[in-house]
Amino acid sequence: MAVNYAELARAYKALNRLDEAEAVYKQAEERKLEHEGQFRTSYWLAFLKGDAAQMARTVSAAAGKPGAEEPLLAIQRTPKVGTAS
Repeated sequence: MAVNYAELARAYKALNRLDEAEAVYKQAEERKLEHEGQFRTSYWLAFLKGDAAQMARTVSAAAGKPGAEEPLLAIQRTPKVGTAS
């Protein structure tokens, strides 16, 4: 079931409907539906919205979760467009 929420949130994100993507993600959180990429999805939504505080909270929440921390660290190490590598 959580996968359905994740896929819907990704679809909204791809359509640049970030508020709707975030609402779907929050519904899944409220229902305590966890999925493999939930922290990555949350991080990318925060990144696209320019919300550095939410990005930091997501990284903090992923700490110690099996399989969640490493993908977020990889995202953070990825050079951003227009920055030095």
